[in-house]
Order: sequence, then structure tokens, then C-alpha cells
Amino acid sequence: MPESKNLESNPKSNLASSPESSINPFFQADWRTHKAYILRTFQHHCYLHAISEFGEAGALIGIDSQRAQLSANTQAFAQGKDALHALLWGARGCGKSSLIKATLLPYLTSGDVLRVLEIDSKDIALLPMVFDALRAQKAYRFVVFCDDLSFRAGDSTYKSLKSALEGSLESRAQNIIVYATSNIRKILESAGADHLPEHSITQEELSLSDRFGLQIGFYDLGAQEYLSYVVHFLQEKIALANAPIITTKYENPITADIAKSLLEAESPNALRQHALNFATQMGGRNARIARDFVISLCNNIE
Repeated sequence: MPESKNLESNPKSNLASSPESSINPFFQADWRTHKAYILRTFQHHCYLHAISEFGEAGALIGIDSQRAQLSANTQAFAQGKDALHALLWGARGCGKSSLIKATLLPYLTSGDVLRVLEIDSKDIALLPMVFDALRAQKAYRFVVFCDDLSFRAGDSTYKSLKSALEGSLESRAQNIIVYATSNIRKILESAGADHLPEHSITQEELSLSDRFGLQIGFYDLGAQEYLSYVVHFLQEKIALANAPIITTKYENPITADIAKSLLEAESPNALRQHALNFATQMGGRNARIARDFVISLCNNIE
């Protein structure tokens, strides 16, 4: 493998290369062949990893409004229209990342011009360089995806995000939008609080959040929505095995019909109560906890 270059000494060089097809020089990605890459970094070295196998987006229950908003924005962008940077914020495990994946996957498995670059939140300082590279690829339209975006107090890298989104002398890149998720709406979290007065911090928070023209909120699930996810994952397991779920917790096997009965609040149901108790122990109700409940149930974990 050729030696990787140092980011500090040569920031716009080909930062890494390899004979492996999944690893590409930073500014020489083959966007005709690969529709999505992940930017990976280690210390002062980075490379683009081509995504050849796309994971499943997961179940999306009770977020039809959020899905419609993001879908409309993405469709407009793919059609060459102006579109908004999007921030999906809110409760953990409620489908923010899954929604982005579900929205983008149809474009990545078709002949569309849409391309995706995934970047870790810790690498946001590289975003202006990423924009420089992608802006020149006029044949494609790029969604830069950043999961779990937030900035700690005293962290100034948020300024790179601000500048890339909008705020430099250069005009806004028409072929790039950013989709980010965060567990909190104020992704800045008073960064720089040690040296900025309170009113300045508030203005910084607003100036950063304002750059996301589409802000979509997610909230903790109600009991019925949570149980709908439990039913979904139970039925998924049953269908995959083509057999009921047998567990030491219950005398009778769990069939698809028994799983569906969890949604019948008026009838006593030990499995329903078990699922709700599990959520209470985990400190919340969301899709991830529903999935974990089903896994623990199938594995006879008490």
C-alpha cells in the first residue's frame, strides 16, 4: 500500500491509496462506479471507503410525517431543484438514522444521479475540504450524511460546519446538501462557553441551527407505538424462521397471532406487560429498545 500523506503538511493531496477496490484516494473517488462512500480517518490520515453492500434501513413506524418531509426534500434535490440542509433531532433510538437510510437507499440502488458521502461527527473539521472536492463533481448531486452530530463546550470545529453550509465568500454549493442527526436540537451545546458571553453563545447556537432549513423532530414513543415495533420485530423473527418463537419465559410458543395480540390493550397479556416492563427498565420506549426486547426474549435472557 502506498504511504498515506499527512493532512497537516499537504491537506489537498491524495491522502491515501490502496490496491483494494474499497479504498480510494480522497479526491479520486470513482462516483460512476460507487454511489456511496464513508470517510474514514485515523490520526492525520484519511481515505474513502466505497460502500458496496447497503444495510437495511429498519422498520419505520409512527413517523409518517417526518418521512414525508425528508422524502419531499430529497426528491426535489435529486431532480436538480434547490433543497434544504436537514437536521433530524430528538429522542434516541426513534428512527432518525433509519429514516435517512430508508430515504436514500432507493436512489442508491437505481440509476439516479444522487450520491452519498458519510462522515463521522469527529471529522467535521474536514467538511470544507469535502465540499471543495464534491463541488467540482457537477454530474452528481451529493448528500453528506453525519450521524449523531454534536459539539462539546470549547470545541470550535462547529465553525467548519457553519462555513461549509453557508458563510464564506464562495457561493453555496448547489450540488451538495447535509443530512445530520442529533439527540438534541441545540447541537452546539454552548460550545465555547468558557470564553463567550451568554448572549454570544445564544447567537452562535442560532446561527448554526439556522443553516439547517429543514429541522425534523422525533419524540419518545407512546406505549402503542412501542408495542407496534415489538410486534413488527416478533413477526419478522417468526417469518424468518418460518416457525413460532419458543422461549422458556412462556409455556406456549409465540405465534404471529399471539404477537399481534400485544396491541389489544383491553385484554390481559403477560407478553405485553413483559415488553412494557423491559422498556421501563431500559429507561425509554423506542424502536431500538423494542428490537432489543425481542432479541432478549428469543435468547431466553431474563
